[in-house]
Amino acid sequence: MPAEKRAASPQKGSPKKSKKASPEKKKREYHMNVNHCLDKKVEVASLTEMMKLPVGMLEGVGKKTEEHLNDLGIKTIKDMGTWKYYKISKAIAVLALTEESGFRHDKARMNIDGALDKKFETKTLFEISKCSPVVLQGLGPKAEGALDALHLTTVDKLSSYKFFERAEALVDLAAHERKQK
Repeated sequence: MPAEKRAASPQKGSPKKSKKASPEKKKREYHMNVNHCLDKKVEVASLTEMMKLPVGMLEGVGKKTEEHLNDLGIKTIKDMGTWKYYKISKAIAVLALTEESGFRHDKARMNIDGALDKKFETKTLFEISKCSPVVLQGLGPKAEGALDALHLTTVDKLSSYKFFERAEALVDLAAHERKQK
């Protein structure tokens, strides 16, 4: 055996090198919470689990509010955070702030006809934001009653209703949650 190999190989009777035991992974300590967003009973739920919770589990949503939301077809936090009429209202309200009053280019083709009742299709975003949410295509008299009971009397008010905002935030973050091991 060549000298280099003899020097590198362990001698008979000498102790073998033992592998050091890797220190156990420390459990990660998370500090985020949404305690002022949810009912105390469900604060420990994962974001994914929260999606299936009834809207009444949002802190501040009482029985009457939950009933009115249910009348709108909104049963869960996910339903609320993804409700198309809220999303459309929010988009209108946000973009209304960017609108230049009294000016639309002659060749502009932008429209939201698929979201509005026909008689509101030519209005400005600002004007639409000050209208009742029933200008949104698909919301009828039953929805108007429920929205009025919730004091959501304009597109603008619907767009900034705190419970929709919170539900939407939970939905958005739930898409980024990883399962814990």
